[in-house]
Amino acid sequence: MAETIQADYEVLEQIAQRFTQQGDEVEQMNQNLRSRMDQIQSTWQGMGSEAFFAEMGDEVLPASDRLRQALEQAGNITKQIATALSAAEEEAGNSFQVSV
Repeated sequence: MAETIQADYEVLEQIAQRFTQQGDEVEQMNQNLRSRMDQIQSTWQGMGSEAFFAEMGDEVLPASDRLRQALEQAGNITKQIATALSAAEEEAGNSFQVSV
């Protein structure tokens, strides 16, 4: 028995847009965070400050940038999936058309 694959292209587009939107929001958050860090870096001193900025620079900011990249990639891949499914659906439909 053949498997049935169905896709709701409108929903896939919405999902892709949501991934992209979330990636943009993470980027905006990162820019805001970097700006705030720049503001306090010159005035906050001591071991706590050193530990905070080291962890932010070495772990938190790179991780949030990876999150942004992953969301962007998820949006692109979702669009590619929709395109591939649409092409396969069209190709399958063409095989049932009768030439006159």
